[in-house]
Amino acid sequence: FHTTAPGFQVIKVEQIQNQTLYRQYAAKREEVRNHVTQGVQVEQELFHGTTEDVCEKIWKGGFNRSYAGKNGTRLGDGVYFSTSAQYSNSFAGYATPKHMFVADVLTGNYTNGQSGLKEPPIKPGTQITYDSVVDNISNPSMYAVFKDASAYPSYLITYQ
Repeated sequence: FHTTAPGFQVIKVEQIQNQTLYRQYAAKREEVRNHVTQGVQVEQELFHGTTEDVCEKIWKGGFNRSYAGKNGTRLGDGVYFSTSAQYSNSFAGYATPKHMFVADVLTGNYTNGQSGLKEPPIKPGTQITYDSVVDNISNPSMYAVFKDASAYPSYLITYQ
């Protein structure tokens, strides 16, 4: 957190333990492992800033792409995550304290996203969609996933 968002004071870090969500995530992770291109990282730890009123919904029910569009959809109608806590902070609202999730995200095979996508495109020569879409294929800083089980909220950081 502090590496990509210096200057904030962490108030508390809560580990999330939701067995139902984790089982769904673990099953999806195995599915991705079975088809991901050799040498490609299956999952990454990424940030998702949000407002306080949404925290409990994510904690109990996970990330929900039904809310896609609340903060834009330039990569498509998915749930967005960033490599930068500083960037994710811009979605945490103006009230303090602020809230940000650290999530395990199944980024797997990815391609460039675009507005209007309802799911990732199909990988050429296969019948399988990409696992996620990104803002910049050569150096991604933002990822979007389109399956709710593709991300697990591991920690909730409360900060100011």
